[in-house]
Amino acid sequence: MILDVTRQPSTRLNRHALRKGFIKGVNPVHEAAAPGTKDEFEGAAYSLSDLEFFLQKLDEPARTAVGTAALSGLRKSEIRGLQWPDYTGDTLLVTRAVWGTDVDKTKTPTSKAKVPVISLLRTLLDEHKKRAV
Repeated sequence: MILDVTRQPSTRLNRHALRKGFIKGVNPVHEAAAPGTKDEFEGAAYSLSDLEFFLQKLDEPARTAVGTAALSGLRKSEIRGLQWPDYTGDTLLVTRAVWGTDVDKTKTPTSKAKVPVISLLRTLLDEHKKRAV
């Protein structure tokens, strides 16, 4: 990720140096890639029993936050954008995303969707709602 942030200015700088003749040949940043890029990444998922074990160890509101993230598949910004009217008991309606203090549309139009809520997440959200409302 750090390389993604620095690559673009480095690429521009090296392109300029190539045009001006300060560098001969090809742009040295052209083929740069961060270690652990998507091509090399092999992820693993926790089992539902592992997740239940982790959730038992957490206090609220962390339990609900981690459970929502793990069981919904939503992005952090989409989770932050959820409001109680978005929760029906069976689904979470994703319509907004929050970054910092900015409330905006979801990252992509296809991200705007109804997400099914499984029973474990329903229990977490129902209990959290009782405490919050």
